[in-house]
Amino acid sequence: MKKRRSFGAFSLLMVATLFLTACGGSNPGYVLPTLAPRNTPTPAVEEQTGPTPTTAPDANNLKIIELDGEDYNQVSNFSVRGICSASVKKIGHSGEFSFYVSGREDANSCVFLDFTDADGNLKNVSGKKVHVAAWVYQETGLPADFVCRLQGKRPDGITESPESISITRVPSGTWTLIEGDIPVYSNLVNPNISIEMSSSKDPYYFDDIRLTYDPYSSIPANTSYGSSNFDGVFADFEDQSNPFVSRGTAVPKVVSGGYKDSYALSVSERTADWNGVQIDLSEHGLAGSKIWVKYAAKHDAKQKARVICSMQWTAVGSTTEKYNNITTTESALPGNWVEGSGSYTIPTNAETVIIYFEAEGTADFTLDDIVISGKDPALGGNQGGNQGGNQGGNQGGNTGATIDASKYTIIHSLKAEKDIESQIFVPRGSATLEINKRGYSGSCFEVKGRTQAWNGLGIDFTNLDNKSFDVIGKEVYISFWVYHEAGSPMDFSATLQVNKPDGTSTWPERVAVEGIPSGKWTYVEGTVPVYANVKVPQINFELPGSDTADFMIDEVKIGYDPKSSVAANPDYEEQAKIPFVPIKLDFEDNEAYFQSRGSSQPSLVYGGHESNMCMAVKGRLQNWHGVQADLSQYDLAGRTIDVTYWVYHEYTTPLQVNMTAEQNDGETTTYTPIVTGTEMQDGKWIKFNNTYTIPEGVKKLIVYFESPNETAEFYIDDVSITLQ
Repeated sequence: MKKRRSFGAFSLLMVATLFLTACGGSNPGYVLPTLAPRNTPTPAVEEQTGPTPTTAPDANNLKIIELDGEDYNQVSNFSVRGICSASVKKIGHSGEFSFYVSGREDANSCVFLDFTDADGNLKNVSGKKVHVAAWVYQETGLPADFVCRLQGKRPDGITESPESISITRVPSGTWTLIEGDIPVYSNLVNPNISIEMSSSKDPYYFDDIRLTYDPYSSIPANTSYGSSNFDGVFADFEDQSNPFVSRGTAVPKVVSGGYKDSYALSVSERTADWNGVQIDLSEHGLAGSKIWVKYAAKHDAKQKARVICSMQWTAVGSTTEKYNNITTTESALPGNWVEGSGSYTIPTNAETVIIYFEAEGTADFTLDDIVISGKDPALGGNQGGNQGGNQGGNQGGNTGATIDASKYTIIHSLKAEKDIESQIFVPRGSATLEINKRGYSGSCFEVKGRTQAWNGLGIDFTNLDNKSFDVIGKEVYISFWVYHEAGSPMDFSATLQVNKPDGTSTWPERVAVEGIPSGKWTYVEGTVPVYANVKVPQINFELPGSDTADFMIDEVKIGYDPKSSVAANPDYEEQAKIPFVPIKLDFEDNEAYFQSRGSSQPSLVYGGHESNMCMAVKGRLQNWHGVQADLSQYDLAGRTIDVTYWVYHEYTTPLQVNMTAEQNDGETTTYTPIVTGTEMQDGKWIKFNNTYTIPEGVKKLIVYFESPNETAEFYIDDVSITLQ
């Protein structure tokens, strides 16, 4: 008799026998979880008695991540050391699947993971005690040794493996728990944990791995590690030498006519705004370190422009380049020397670090008196807050102001003293807004109920008198006080959100502060450029380092410089649409096509409509969560599409699954049903079909599957989207 599920149960049980005929075949090591399991013999496993990772002695720790292998996408959390590969195989400790490491060149070939949580937030565990628990398994026929090894970089950039937990003579064919605490020295950066079968190069398995840390622990520095070998970069070009190299097409050259002395560095022949000069500081082990930057610059543009200092970096184990602005000069007229200065804390997981100078537009610019230092060189009080990415300034007890705000027209000046002030904010995500009496100078705005890092408050540029200010193409000023009681230091951001000309939302600039202390009001200020070719700008206050911590803000000021001029961002130019290509998906090629929406993740599973594979939609927490396909690249405005798909579910109560269109005309996002599904009984594949005419003027178009039952899982197959 078929086992059925209901929405009221905590455990949603999978149907064991459904579609067994459709899912026949071999391939017992297939890496995808199954809707209808194949008749594959499972190796006999004798489980060792003792605590499981869910009952291990770390109840007071903060969880970083738990991985059980039941979703193949979890493999992306791991990186490979040496020559080997990581996948998921159908032999598990507590479920059907576990992680499988094969193709190992030697005993050192393994997988490792850093301290990033399930939402992609990197936890700073330097100076903390971490707890590791994992079940390991091997089939060599002989006992084998396993180790969970800590690795990181010393301040001088040397890789170190200072601590580990190990277990010897793990029997073949027996799941065995390896578990313990590992201290992470406060001067060890880029820490990660490897899982190794250290006595053999044979394949091995691991399952139910959990990482936690004690936020109140304090692990001192390791005095034997020495210190960073970064002595700083000081370039006044008076000896006519140049430590910087070209970036892009730019040509650097030492020329006469310095800022305060004889020589400076000219940067010419630029063809894009990111072209300039750069210096690679990767060898100095600067991850987690704070650097200070000061420089003088002028430009040859025909209008006001800024010369910007930025950072390009990659995380450990990643080849994806990331970019952060460090500081900038004020927007100045051509030919006028102006200074830029600021400080920035390099991410703790940074492996490569390149500092570079660029400018708005493609005109030539000139640099002089450059200082990049690992020590505060007393830069005259203008540190932290010239623009997005700079560090918020002073903490507690004074105004903390470092920017002359007199040139800015103030749009908002909010102190939580009037009821209408709380109405001007828009809560984001699950966040709620309350007025709290424990403000910096009286009442304040308190944000509660957060469930994701981006949850917080949004505010546009319409003031309390309902007057709107056009800040597009202008420089925006932001200042505020922020407070939290998360227990450990937290990063905080006031992030600019805009729409590109194609209707896509983006978050290009921010005023941010890293590591604000718990229980102390911290002042933050800075400016952000609003590019001339964006629409519907707003500011979002958010706590990127925590999904759930409450926070408070007070004395919020937002203004703009009406005389400023910010150029268009050439990267935002709208791309020409391409002809639509019909979409026909049966998922037999193991390509999902659809992407995650909200907390949900698509996965391919056995048990399709008329073939082996289908797409499972799981992990949903809200009704709009599901899977989506972005069709914005196609020329579909004003066209009619014909949509067909099949849906299946396994609940005792009827379920409704809809297909919806999210569309944007460059300014406004609307949501329109494409197919409103009828409620379906369980255990049968049901076909849905409808036509939909896309409105004229649509620039962004996303189609997605959702359900009014917020946590319901469902399955999709044989999707067809064609032009009528």
